[in-house]
Amino acid sequence: MEHSYNIENVPLQEEEDWKQVTRRKSPRQCVIGNVEESLNIKAIAKKAFLYVSRLHPSTKQNDVELFLKQVIPEAVCEQLESKFPQYYASFKVMVNLNNFNKAMDPNIWPSGAFVSRFFHPRTAKKTPT
Repeated sequence: MEHSYNIENVPLQEEEDWKQVTRRKSPRQCVIGNVEESLNIKAIAKKAFLYVSRLHPSTKQNDVELFLKQVIPEAVCEQLESKFPQYYASFKVMVNLNNFNKAMDPNIWPSGAFVSRFFHPRTAKKTPT
C-alpha cells in the first residue's frame, strides 16, 4: 500500500509559532534608607488597608477605632456604604504594614466579623473631551 502525501497543501506555520527569546529588563535598583533620625526630612511607614464587614448596623466609625486602638494604636477607620445597611456595617481600616499580621489575627475580632485585605480598584484614566 502506497501513501501519497501532498506536501504543497500542508501549511507552513512553523515559522509563525516560533518566537524570539528576549532578555527581560532587570528591575531598577532602589535603596531604602535606614537612618532613624534626620534633621529636615522624615520617611513615612508603609500602610496596609483592611476591609472589615459583617458588623452590627449600629456600629459607628468611632466604635471600630476605639476597639482597634487597644491593639493597634495607629489604626484609622472609615465607614463604607454597605449594599444592605439594614443588615451590616462595613469599614475600611488603615494600619501600618508592620502591624498587618496583628490586624489579620482572628482572635482580636468579634465572632462572625469578616476581615480581608482592602481591594483598591484602579480608576480609569479620563480622556479630555
